[in-house]
Amino acid sequence: MGSCQSPTEVRGSSAHISQWTLGLQGGKPGPLDRAGTECGPYAAKAIANLRGLLLSIFQSAVTADPALRDSNPCVHTRLPKGNGTEDDEVFPGPDEYIALRQHVRADALDVIDALVSTGLRWAR
Repeated sequence: MGSCQSPTEVRGSSAHISQWTLGLQGGKPGPLDRAGTECGPYAAKAIANLRGLLLSIFQSAVTADPALRDSNPCVHTRLPKGNGTEDDEVFPGPDEYIALRQHVRADALDVIDALVSTGLRWAR
């Protein structure tokens, strides 16, 4: 699978950023992906995280001395809403945790314990 969109390809206008977020939401391959690359749609939370990073980068350019940009194009873009089917905020219960620990290799138990006890989760 290729890079499936990339914040480095955003040209810097609100229209480009909106187009980029819609592409992420729709699973559209990025301009540098090989022909035929298939990408799954990003979750609304993942898009919000990526856009938050991009917003911070542009804001740093606005507040630099001397300023590198006049404005932050992320400020005027909307984020997609979640569709209610995302797995965000879903954590294993005690029975699921016990079952998970019983089915992983011994050398992975520390990773499972850390993920479950801290609330960390795999994300795209």
